[in-house]
Amino acid sequence: LVQALLTTACGLLAALLVCIQRDFRLLLQLGTVFLLFISGVFWDPGEISDEALRDWLMVVNPLATLIDAYRQVLILGMPPSAERLLWVLVGSVFLLSCGLIAYQHLQFWIARQVVSR
Repeated sequence: LVQALLTTACGLLAALLVCIQRDFRLLLQLGTVFLLFISGVFWDPGEISDEALRDWLMVVNPLATLIDAYRQVLILGMPPSAERLLWVLVGSVFLLSCGLIAYQHLQFWIARQVVSR
């Protein structure tokens, strides 16, 4: 549920940015590759000895929190950190709310942009 909300929120906001200016498509592609490398797919956040740095990375990239939660459940057989998942959930709901409000206010402008291209 948390991952679905985060994906939906980021997708809505990314689609809105691309609708505003098509050049955002390239930035979003580069940003996605950047997030892949800092997400924790290629490294284990548990290997970072500095706890403040590890927490900062988890806050900056919520995808790292989700991947670490999957790693804890599937590989280590431990429950994920509920506090970290709660923060990702709160951030996801906030982003989703912002996206839905933006779409509600800009729906006619977005429709004109899509039809005119």
